[in-house]
Amino acid sequence: MSMASDQTTLRKSGSSSAIVQSTAPFSMTLSSTQTTSPRGPMTSICTCSIMKLVILVTVLRAAVSARIRPEPVAANLCEVVASPADYNKKVLSIEGILFPGEHSLILYSSSCRPRVGFDTRIQAVLPPEWESRRNGKQLRKILKHGKEAHVRLSGMFESGGGRYGQDAVRFRFVISEITSVEKAPYGPASARGVGHKADNTQGPSASQNPQGAQ
Repeated sequence: MSMASDQTTLRKSGSSSAIVQSTAPFSMTLSSTQTTSPRGPMTSICTCSIMKLVILVTVLRAAVSARIRPEPVAANLCEVVASPADYNKKVLSIEGILFPGEHSLILYSSSCRPRVGFDTRIQAVLPPEWESRRNGKQLRKILKHGKEAHVRLSGMFESGGGRYGQDAVRFRFVISEITSVEKAPYGPASARGVGHKADNTQGPSASQNPQGAQ
């Protein structure tokens, strides 16, 4: 009886061993199939990276579009004030004279100087933090002494909005860039005194500064 029991035990033990050996290769094959599946984690990582790239490109395009500005159109300042409706709300590149008016900064052309009955003055609006910009310090140095500055500017011309500023001028020029600055070769304050008060022939004293040029 003991020998029969031993043989039975050996058979059972051998069967179990055979079962383990037969199932082991299947487990390894299944594990290998799962890690190399094209729908596994690698696919998810690639999809996520592509989505991030698309979002980044979209954001960059939006930022570039927001910074695009119209290219300034070169114009003669005398022609601009002669036909203001043709240039209204347009971004221009112009050359002219800046000087501190009674209440604001005034822009005009030496080729068509303002005079009584012929008001070609333009209110010039300086850009934010203009003193720290290129040519800003030079412009301030000239204006604070009540002198005129010969300048090249880029910005938007405006007309048709009534009188602009406390000096009640006909036009306005919102400056976006100060391209160049130098002392005007003309006499000091050559356009002062021209305005809505025809009897003001002397204008303000040279020590006065316009708003924005303090």
